Amino acid sequence: CWSAKTFPSAEGFRGLVGLFPAAKFVYIYRNGCEVVQSRTRFPGFRALGFERQCREWARHIEEHAYLLTAAQAIAIRQEDLREAPARVFRELLPFLELEADEGPERFVQTTLLQPLDKPTQLNVDVAEAFKERPPPHASWTPDQKETFKRLCGPAMQRMGYDVPF
Repeated sequence: CWSAKTFPSAEGFRGLVGLFPAAKFVYIYRNGCEVVQSRTRFPGFRALGFERQCREWARHIEEHAYLLTAAQAIAIRQEDLREAPARVFRELLPFLELEADEGPERFVQTTLLQPLDKPTQLNVDVAEAFKERPPPHASWTPDQKETFKRLCGPAMQRMGYDVPF
């Protein structure tokens, strides 16, 4: 098992699979608007400019695109995990060769991990909390929206997202 928030390069992935042929990878990706907005507020990244935030998200999407088709990987939209966890875990647990268990589903339904610039929140209705949020781009200037479209548009399209402005 290897649990990490980031993935190796395609070359590193091939090396790991060569060493550990039974390895499985779970790639959870998010809408670029949400990621960029989050990065502008998260302490570790907020000092970077908006354009850099956009470039970083788009670069990560392109760098890890191999995970969308690799037999040893399953790709999960973060929004699906949040909005339909039962369906996601019905696919994910067999892929990982794990027994069905309600614990992971309950966890993602009730735990909001590092929401924007706040501490983790327990015992909340995660789906409802996201519905109450304004769109991530609501506070962006027209220039920021154009920058996002220019830099992130192709990656948004690759991942099946529409740019909402």
